[in-house]
Amino acid sequence: MQKIYSIAVWTAVSVLVSTFASCTPKEVRDKLVEAESVMEEIPDSALHIIASVDTTDLRNRKDWAKYALLNVQARTKNNEIITSDSLISRAVTYYQEKGDSPDLMKSLFYNADILCNQKKFDRASYIATNSYDLALEFKDSYWIAKTAEQLSDIYVACYNETEAKKYNRDAIVYYEKANRRLNHLYSWCDRALLEGNSLNYNRAIEIADSIAEIASVELNDSSLLACCIDVKFPICFNAGKYEEAKECFNKLEQLKSFSDIPIHFFAHIALIYLHEGKINKAKLLVDSIDINQCGQRERAAFYNMYRQFYLKLGDYKNAYDYLDSIIHIQNKITWDIMDNNIALAQKGYYDNKSVESLKKESKSKKQVVIIVIIALTIIIIGFMIYRISIKIKNNKIEKSINEIIILTEQIKNKSIENKELSNSIHGREGQISNMDIEIENLFRNQWNTLNRLCNEFFEKESQSSKLSSVASIEKEINKIVNRKNIGSIEESVNRYMNNIAVVLREQCSFLKEEDFIFIILVYAGFAPRTICMFTNIKFKHFYNKRSRLIERIKKSDVKDKEWFVSRFPK
Repeated sequence: MQKIYSIAVWTAVSVLVSTFASCTPKEVRDKLVEAESVMEEIPDSALHIIASVDTTDLRNRKDWAKYALLNVQARTKNNEIITSDSLISRAVTYYQEKGDSPDLMKSLFYNADILCNQKKFDRASYIATNSYDLALEFKDSYWIAKTAEQLSDIYVACYNETEAKKYNRDAIVYYEKANRRLNHLYSWCDRALLEGNSLNYNRAIEIADSIAEIASVELNDSSLLACCIDVKFPICFNAGKYEEAKECFNKLEQLKSFSDIPIHFFAHIALIYLHEGKINKAKLLVDSIDINQCGQRERAAFYNMYRQFYLKLGDYKNAYDYLDSIIHIQNKITWDIMDNNIALAQKGYYDNKSVESLKKESKSKKQVVIIVIIALTIIIIGFMIYRISIKIKNNKIEKSINEIIILTEQIKNKSIENKELSNSIHGREGQISNMDIEIENLFRNQWNTLNRLCNEFFEKESQSSKLSSVASIEKEINKIVNRKNIGSIEESVNRYMNNIAVVLREQCSFLKEEDFIFIILVYAGFAPRTICMFTNIKFKHFYNKRSRLIERIKKSDVKDKEWFVSRFPK
């Protein structure tokens, strides 16, 4: 048991240690978040932040993938030509495992960019198309434009102007939708270049001029202006508009701080000098360029210039040698294009996507079949359970019905008994009510002797008769006039009139003690003249006091005021 406990403890400790060991410090993650937030607007700041990250602090694959993507993205945006795909491949692999996401789309985009730098246009086309499809899936206008622009550049590099125009059109449209005006205008520059490559020189020059006007007049953007002139120069040269081409070249020299002049442009300007008969000037210009440092396409432009130069001099042998070199370069480019068959690569991508879609569809169908079978099984089991439960419920209902019938008979018998009891109780209630009235009357009639004596006293006219009555009245009054006997009268009123005096004192605290005694004597059934004898008030004031007290009770907000008023004799 102790051994099992030790193993469990060590396992828990190992899990905790591995968890903390794989946790990237918060400050490193914050740097990655900050770099991503400023990437589009301030790429040089993003690069500075990424450069400050110590890769030994990246403890898991997720953070490594994010670092790899941001690193390549920042370096590319700062015009670094990256030719190694080892870092971006790390991001692509991780995000592909996690499924489609914006980060996968971006990783594929920069992977395709590196493959373009490696001149592997077929693989670049395959990956760029995947990135483009993801951008469409996420409906991200900016990234649809960027990926379309990348595909257009790939097709331009492989001399497929038709496909390049299609993706360039998407770039123009979606940059505008994304409110990226500068990118939108640069895409129009690309359009001018494509129109020039398609020999639509007038349309190409028209586009380049309109963008150049916006750059110089509206935006005052020298970089965009340099790009427009950079595009326009070779178009004018190929169209034979040499004066315009020379103007463009002069402007490019003025704007070279914003954009480097492509090396093969010097070959074009030398050909213009050659066309103008300035042979020596053309030769000096070309000889000043180290063509061994040029790419094969740039070398072809210089070889063409030398061929034209020797043709002018009548040196056909050297002219032929340069023509042979040009053909050799053209053949090599052709073989490169054939090796980088981007049409087949893109077809392969969509074929693979179609196969993947069919696999998913087949898998979905199998899942649907399994779900249907499970659903049918559940329905059948549910139906059987339902039938059993219905049967059980029917038995319970039948049993309940029988019980209800028995209870109904019992209730019927009890109802008859209750009715008989109710009739009996009703009769008893009537008797009790009559008894209450009789008791109250008896209680009030106990003072008849005193009431009669008082009435006789007030009715006798002679002084001698009144004196004879006074003795009798005083005898009766002395029996009850003291406080003790008034308390007894109050107790009797409470006893025979449902504690009315107690309730009156509780609720009518606004009355004086003499008012309580007056009302209690009225409730007790004493005659007005008797009450006058008790309370030492004149008979003529009795009814005024009685009315005043009734009115005060009525106007009060006490709960039982109706009861208090109703017990005053009419």
